[in-house]
Amino acid sequence: MNRVLVFTIIFVVAHNAYVCFWQRINEYQCSTCFSKRYITKSYTDIFDFRIPVLPQVQRIENSHTYNDYKGNFGVNHRHQWVFRQGTYRGSVGGCSLGGKLRRSFFAEEYEKNIELRNFIKQKIKNNELETQLVCMILTTSDFSLEIEDIRLSNKGYALYDEFEKQCKK
Repeated sequence: MNRVLVFTIIFVVAHNAYVCFWQRINEYQCSTCFSKRYITKSYTDIFDFRIPVLPQVQRIENSHTYNDYKGNFGVNHRHQWVFRQGTYRGSVGGCSLGGKLRRSFFAEEYEKNIELRNFIKQKIKNNELETQLVCMILTTSDFSLEIEDIRLSNKGYALYDEFEKQCKK
């Protein structure tokens, strides 16, 4: 009888451990350079107890803005991580990104489009643009109502418009 009980307990625990393996992935974003940090925690639920299965894993993904203009962020740039969102059991658990971390249209396109990045780098190389100005445009939010931020945002739209016109040629 004891063997059957021990076998049953082992079976139930093993079954729960196999069936209830979950990952929680928290995503953070630097409020200055927009690099991303992912923290993954793997665990299982056994009888309503959360037990870590693997050690916590951290991955940092530097943004193109940071990689291309890291000199403009200072030698001692320390990422200021702000929670963006978390996934739990495979589904998004919610978004916590405030308006202050939203990137401008130009900055989003800069991250996605290698041709735009090359276009901007060529303009800098030809002394048609200053590196510091590009860095300021990339780190300005479209949602700010500060006059200087609006000017920078408009310059970003103008640069993107110039890029699109060049692409159509």
